[in-house]
Order: sequence, then structure tokens, then C-alpha cells
Amino acid sequence: MGRDIGLHVSDAPARLTRRFLCALPPALRPDWASAMSLLARPSPSTRLITLMFPLTADPLPTELSGPPFPLSIGTYHSLLDDRWELIWSQDVPDEVKRTTGAAGGEMVGVWAFRT
Repeated sequence: MGRDIGLHVSDAPARLTRRFLCALPPALRPDWASAMSLLARPSPSTRLITLMFPLTADPLPTELSGPPFPLSIGTYHSLLDDRWELIWSQDVPDEVKRTTGAAGGEMVGVWAFRT
């Protein structure tokens, strides 16, 4: 059994989502975005950190194209911009990019919660 250290999910000032969105069928993406907002502490200091993958210029996801399902930075904006603001992003450097798996770019983004 883990010890209760007094930190509850809603108290955490940051959330990390690592390649999770690409695993969800496209129809469930709005549910993911809602969950990220519901779990967030409503504070301008709350952050959502995303490892965005696989990024393509023109993703046309279908239920048969994944997982992982292709994404674009625009997909993240359409899902998150109502409650989150992208405040920093950077392409993953070549020396630490994955070398296997689905084709597509990788980017890290940091989003600030809108209050």
C-alpha cells in the first residue's frame, strides 16, 4: 500500500501527457481534452505538458489508421485552446527522437490553464 502524502490529483500544479492522445480513437479526443481540464487545478500557474506524437502536416485519422492515430499541432489547439494556452513548444531534438514506430514528428508543448 502506498502512503498518503497529502497530495491529491487536483492539487498538482502540472499534468504530463506522454503519447496518450495518439492512442485514443479520434472520436474520444474531446473526452481527453475535457478530462485534462477537469483534473487541472483552476489556477494560472497550472501547466499541461504534452509530448505530441505522431505529428503530420495533414492528419486524416480514421478508426482504421491506428493506434497510434496521426495528430497535428492544430489538433491540439482545437482540443485545448478553450481552457489552455500554448506558452512554449519545441521540436524534440533528433538525438533523442524515437527510431521505431509510426512516422511523424515529435514536439513538446507546455500549456497554461486559462482561468
